[in-house]
Amino acid sequence: MQDIIKPFPFHELETKPPLSGRVKISDDLQQTLATIAGWNGSSRTLLKANQQGILWTTAPVVAGIVNVTGVGANDDWQGTNIEVSEVLIMANPDNTGRCWININAAAVADTGLPLDPGDFVKLSIYNLLHLQIRTVTAGDKFIVVYTV
Repeated sequence: MQDIIKPFPFHELETKPPLSGRVKISDDLQQTLATIAGWNGSSRTLLKANQQGILWTTAPVVAGIVNVTGVGANDDWQGTNIEVSEVLIMANPDNTGRCWININAAAVADTGLPLDPGDFVKLSIYNLLHLQIRTVTAGDKFIVVYTV
């Protein structure tokens, strides 16, 4: 059996007696805990399933939607300083040109990801400020849906 040097409590799972100090844990229990715990980058949490054993997952809640219209040819847009977890970017279906998307760099033709009219992409980013979009044709539009 191995010792857990630093206990990692699960607030949803009460243990009797409470975990403290060097906890002994068997290999099979360690593997079981690894399969029922999720890691969000800063803490562990128990994964929950319904009575049939189906794990329930969901996308983050939408925090805002930004609609942008390019005012001229090769119009550039950069997001504002908003912490996000995911963005969905869609080129308006009525566009006549292409939109270009880039992360942490200028979006220009043949640099970044192209979106033709009606195309969309979903990306995981940390801040909307990192997102840069160029509309090639004046008057073309794009939509940005972001989550926190």
